Amino acid sequence: MERLQFDGFRTEGLAVLAGLEDTNTKQYFEAHRNEFRDGVLEPAKALVVELGEHLRHSVAPNLTADPRVNGSLFRLNRDIRFSADKSPYKTQQALFLWEGADKKTSPGFYIAISGHEVGIGVGYMGIRDLDRWRAAIADDDSGSRFVEALDAATGAFAGVTANDPDLKRVPRPFPADHPRSRWLRHKGFHASLSEPLPDEVTSPAFVDWCAKRCEAFGPLHRWLVDHAA
Repeated sequence: MERLQFDGFRTEGLAVLAGLEDTNTKQYFEAHRNEFRDGVLEPAKALVVELGEHLRHSVAPNLTADPRVNGSLFRLNRDIRFSADKSPYKTQQALFLWEGADKKTSPGFYIAISGHEVGIGVGYMGIRDLDRWRAAIADDDSGSRFVEALDAATGAFAGVTANDPDLKRVPRPFPADHPRSRWLRHKGFHASLSEPLPDEVTSPAFVDWCAKRCEAFGPLHRWLVDHAA
């Protein structure tokens, strides 16, 4: 099988994603399907392969990078069955590289490319074992290292934020005034940042651009793998 090589996203493909923000219809997408395929989808497959190789050497030795739709690549079609928003397509191409047996409950790196910006983050789709997560957060040693890893990411790049807690109250048996009460109220976790599309997005250099940001999240990813995967 020929090795996939990432040469950058094409401007005409990124323009399709930008166009979907204003004209999110099947007619529009079908008219630009080839530009999306050649300018976004195929480069995204190659990005998964090359970024996966890079991150396996630097921060995630057992990382899964599957260059297929429904593997590391998310479908562009939206599931509108239970949504009030009936727009048929997402406006970004997202990908997820994970470390663990089950993509849905394993920590990993998430990247989303739209026509205007790139979002990069680390975390879970959902925490599989909440008891283990809470015990690791509550423990003075491992909990302090979680905060340190998150602080390292926020210090490396401006604009890093974490998702809001899912619960209004700290779950029992932990005290309401626990020093890491916020994190005890999470049922899922991710930290991320968004930046305008860089010049590198249309060149091979975008692999290193993404890797640098993922590596800033590396200590946090390693904590998630070691303590709450």
